[in-house]
Amino acid sequence: QVIHTIKDGVKMSYLNGEPRLFEATYLCTFQIALKNLGQIYPVISKRRGEIISESSNLEGNTCTIEAIIPIAECFGFVTEIRKKSSGLANPILEFYKWQILN
Repeated sequence: QVIHTIKDGVKMSYLNGEPRLFEATYLCTFQIALKNLGQIYPVISKRRGEIISESSNLEGNTCTIEAIIPIAECFGFVTEIRKKSSGLANPILEFYKWQILN
């Protein structure tokens, strides 16, 4: 009887504390030619990604993109980016932070 009462008490305190779920995210950084830039945006948005910075180098016709992508959505991401950019983009993924899920 004691275990059941403690279990119910812990459950009620957890639910009254407004529980939140967090998910881990990667910071994805890569350079890509300006002509292939339009093919990359759909890949990032399809995987719930968010572009945080974009800087272009007009002399070299390249663009450096930094995006935040949930780790759960990254399976096959690098392969798809390389396919869409004809093998020219080489994304670097590193842990960024934990984000609260809506």
